[in-house]
Amino acid sequence: MESFNLCKNLDEITKVDHNTGNIIWRLGGKNNQFTFANDNLGFSRQHDIRRFSNGDISLFDNGEYHPVQVSSAVEYKLDEVNKSANLVRRIYHNNIYTVTEGSVEECLMLTDLFVGTKAGTLWLLKLHQLILLLLI
Repeated sequence: MESFNLCKNLDEITKVDHNTGNIIWRLGGKNNQFTFANDNLGFSRQHDIRRFSNGDISLFDNGEYHPVQVSSAVEYKLDEVNKSANLVRRIYHNNIYTVTEGSVEECLMLTDLFVGTKAGTLWLLKLHQLILLLLI
């Protein structure tokens, strides 16, 4: 069984052995063990790491330390043996930035993502077309 530890203030995701508590790997942050491909931003102040049904991981990137503060949904294909993280997609809309909370969920079909933020904005990426939904 795998367990992820989100170290938001370290900008790091840590995979931990559920039985022993030993660290298996660190993604992002100062102690990063991965090489990022197709991604010159990485992530900062992330939330909500999940493993998709295809094995990819997703997270909500607050984007606090990016050159322009923009929050986004991010999906990576990880090679955990060779320690590489290949950016599959980064989804953002109108430079929305939220300093706290956010989530990314796989839904409906494997090509759909649902993204929510504390600011009350919802995004639905459906078949690679972004649809913006607002909560009132």
